[in-house]
Amino acid sequence: MRGATNRAEPNPLPRTMTDGLEIIRVPAVDARLALRLTLSAPGQTAAELEQHVSGFVEFARRMGLDLSRQWMVRRGGRAVCACTCIESPGRTVMVFLPDSGRVRAEGGALDRLLAHVLAEYKGRDIRLAQSLIDPDDHETRRALEAAGFFEIAELAYMEADVLRTPRRFEPPRPKTPAVEWEMYSPARHAVFRDFIARTYEGSLDCPKLAGLRDMEDVIAGHKGAGLFDPARWLLAVHDRRPAGCILLGENPLRPAAEIVYMAVDPAMRGRGLGRVLLNEGFRVAHVAHLEKVTLAVDAANVPAWQLYRSFGFTVTIRRRAMIRAISSTSDGS
Repeated sequence: MRGATNRAEPNPLPRTMTDGLEIIRVPAVDARLALRLTLSAPGQTAAELEQHVSGFVEFARRMGLDLSRQWMVRRGGRAVCACTCIESPGRTVMVFLPDSGRVRAEGGALDRLLAHVLAEYKGRDIRLAQSLIDPDDHETRRALEAAGFFEIAELAYMEADVLRTPRRFEPPRPKTPAVEWEMYSPARHAVFRDFIARTYEGSLDCPKLAGLRDMEDVIAGHKGAGLFDPARWLLAVHDRRPAGCILLGENPLRPAAEIVYMAVDPAMRGRGLGRVLLNEGFRVAHVAHLEKVTLAVDAANVPAWQLYRSFGFTVTIRRRAMIRAISSTSDGS
């Protein structure tokens, strides 16, 4: 696997503004400085921040992510705020911004930084920008909305112990349809893709995302969420038709499986298949000697929330998910 890169791209001259602010492309030598600004959070000690930065860099290295796309706002040579952009499979870019409770960007610096970064992405093969922020960070939310982002959901990140979940490996309930399991393979790619598209119908999980991305981009994004193993992408088949799916990735930094996507066919909902899918996910994680199962769920999706709680999942952190479409051409069309 290739490591994280800081490619030596041409670094244009700083863009100096009338009020003394300047925006620069961060050189490789200052990459960790920019990450410290980007990843800092209220209540975090210097040691905790440094550990967070090191973990971020190591995750990027193991996943082969490019860390070279960072920008910084300076005034008089002093860093005011920074932004780190991570491009991911599926033509998306994750925009990491500093928490306004820790780094207070002065003089509209954050607004100008976002405008500059989005302009940099016009003409690149990127279709969607995303940003995850603290639900209480109202200033960063304001700046994102001013830049054209909108909220799709408040996400609850949850995890459960593989060996301690109260419902692990439970047998199906009497009226739950019997299923057979089919693993992902290139030959079955279209079946998985088309089924996932069908599960968006009536979904309560981030419904504002429906139709915003090409399904091939969606699949590529799911594959890029952690370490991909086709044997852990499973389709539940009932009466020779797909009835549900659970897609598992693996965290490269700790023994944890991530539920990248899980859904039930609209016609099969309410029949206990969600529990069947979760049981199989925990079984796969157990066989792989993974200790945790993690996921992110739309906090407004009450049925999913109740299901995950019943399996022993607890919330570790909450984030507000903001997205914005990126123009595909340099003229903004």
